[in-house]
Amino acid sequence: MEIEFIVNDYLLAWNLLYRGSISPEIHLLKQKLWYNHKKLYRKLNKENVEILKNINDFIPDNDTLYNFVFDFDSFDKIKKATNKHRLELMKVWDCNHKKIRRLLKEILKFEIIDRYSIIVVHPTLDVSEYMPNIKEKNIVWGRKTDLDDVINTLINIIYHIVKYEMSYLEEKDKKIFETIINLAIKKELYTKISGTSKYVDMEKDILARKLYPYWLMYLGANKSEMLNYMMRDKIVFDVDRYKVDTLLMKTDLYGFLEYCIKEKDKILNLENFEII
Repeated sequence: MEIEFIVNDYLLAWNLLYRGSISPEIHLLKQKLWYNHKKLYRKLNKENVEILKNINDFIPDNDTLYNFVFDFDSFDKIKKATNKHRLELMKVWDCNHKKIRRLLKEILKFEIIDRYSIIVVHPTLDVSEYMPNIKEKNIVWGRKTDLDDVINTLINIIYHIVKYEMSYLEEKDKKIFETIINLAIKKELYTKISGTSKYVDMEKDILARKLYPYWLMYLGANKSEMLNYMMRDKIVFDVDRYKVDTLLMKTDLYGFLEYCIKEKDKILNLENFEII
């Protein structure tokens, strides 16, 4: 898995136009453009998708609104701050990518081989998104809290990448899909990197807790090892109620997702689970 952090002027300008205003000056500019170019403003509402499809060679059919943004007094300052944020994210990734990639491969049980582009926007825009229905692996990123906890930021970026990588399974069962990706990245990967369990905040997430015993089987735990995980994660269940499925430890995350979707009724059966 390779990650590059880039800034794209058109995508930055589009986000300044269509996201929440990051300053009073930007707000006034948007109001002026809306008043004077209402039809065009409506027409470009979805053009961010086209930009993401052609991130390196996008040329708008009509660049009127973009040129207004590019010529705006504060745009150079905004772009400079965006580039500074990009460099900060890139520096954090460069310091941690070897460990993250190694641990990620252990958890997923497969290696992500594609290159992902993180298109950085100004952090005040507070954006983190991808378009699952396009083949280009581009993720828009810029959040207010990015530098408050840089490891958490990297985890969130990886979370989006893994969702992108496996997105076709989301159509089969969105809730199970999101819960398992969360277990893999925001729980297990974060726990391995930080050395502190991130499972402890699952108390009210009933689906995640029901999946948890099967998740431990996927991670390769036998019944005695499950007790160690339960102590680590502060999640307790009756191990004797579960038959360890050794096939789960041999499958990858794709296989585990398929298993949980197929066996959903069994997993969700309250008779098989009790919060202790």
